[in-house]
Amino acid sequence: MRSIILIISVVYFLSLLPIATFIYFKNKREPQEEKMNMFLWLLVSIILAFPPTVVIAFFLLVLLGTTNIVDMLFSLELSMNQLIMLTISILVYLFTLDSVIEKLVKYMTEKNKFYLFIVLLTRIIAFHLIGMIIGLNQANSLVISTGVALIIMILEVLYHYQERHKG
Repeated sequence: MRSIILIISVVYFLSLLPIATFIYFKNKREPQEEKMNMFLWLLVSIILAFPPTVVIAFFLLVLLGTTNIVDMLFSLELSMNQLIMLTISILVYLFTLDSVIEKLVKYMTEKNKFYLFIVLLTRIIAFHLIGMIIGLNQANSLVISTGVALIIMILEVLYHYQERHKG
């Protein structure tokens, strides 16, 4: 639990720094009568840093729950530190490389029947490699990468299905 709080705190401060810097420099450009005092400038920065932190914490906790479910379902007996490291690595992958790979696959397949299968397969391979780098054995890494990739794919398909039938 301490690890999760620490990670969320780090995310909060990493989002607070650029927001506070941005507000500070924009505030310097304001005319003297419109400038915020230091307390107000800091308060606005602290408040504006919460939404990105909440969003990232939500995705982090959902992913941690997913890896924990797969771990319990298949009795892999991974430690909480391994699950947290795997979750953070997968989250970083999903927000960086996965988007690029997904766009390339979408461009190459024109979002036909093979699109979901290829994206699922690349995620399984990527998550498996992440698991191997973290130090999971090959069997555990393959099981957890397949399970997490399938759950993410199911959630994405359900989300797109809901969006398509919403309006």
